[in-house]
Amino acid sequence: MKTFRNWTATAMSLTSFLKPGDEVDQEMADYFINAVPPKTMTTDLIQLGEPHDHFRDQDRKYRPVFATLKRQGGKWFYAGICFSGQSEPARHHLFVTLESEVPDFGFKYYRSLCNPKLQYLQDRFGYWHGLDSTGKPDGPLKAGIVVHICNAGGTRISEETTRQWEV
Repeated sequence: MKTFRNWTATAMSLTSFLKPGDEVDQEMADYFINAVPPKTMTTDLIQLGEPHDHFRDQDRKYRPVFATLKRQGGKWFYAGICFSGQSEPARHHLFVTLESEVPDFGFKYYRSLCNPKLQYLQDRFGYWHGLDSTGKPDGPLKAGIVVHICNAGGTRISEETTRQWEV
């Protein structure tokens, strides 16, 4: 069981200390209730009042996500970072359209449909990378992002999930 006391004794962020599925003590649940007014508070769900981040959902809406506890069998468990009122970890969605390809290198360049300033590269191994403002890769995308590949009109053609970078 992860305890509030153990967490405060570390220099770790809450989301580094807790992993989805971790059982937490009542003092941790009280922290979720009392730190700031909760975003969601029911008998079985508590969400911290301040958003942890913002993710684009499957409907292309940019929504806040919250650190979440859910009660099961009278015990509190960390559910992860979830959309408001939900107890399943939220997944960030990207909506992109193919801009160009470099077949000799196996590169495909994509542009975001939701924010045209954002560009992405899919390499020959299937890894996704963000591109900086000059078009150079600035690192792999985090694992677990859902990438919706769309045609120029915005209709979804296919879907992929980014995976952990393997060195």
